[in-house]
Amino acid sequence: WVQYFYEDYGFHGTYWHSNFGQPMSHGCVNMTNADAKWLYEWASPTVTEFKWHVTEKSDPGTLVIVHP
Repeated sequence: WVQYFYEDYGFHGTYWHSNFGQPMSHGCVNMTNADAKWLYEWASPTVTEFKWHVTEKSDPGTLVIVHP
């Protein structure tokens, strides 16, 4: 579960540590997976279909902003 809020910074679930409340990343907000899922489902807009796409830094694609 991830929600980006500025460039590459986001709220996301974390399984590789349990030191929440301590500096552990370069700007993201690490959360338990349960908390990240709750935030994702609470926030708007509701997403009912999931699609994955991987980009390369040399070809990042087009930024798309979805408004409810």
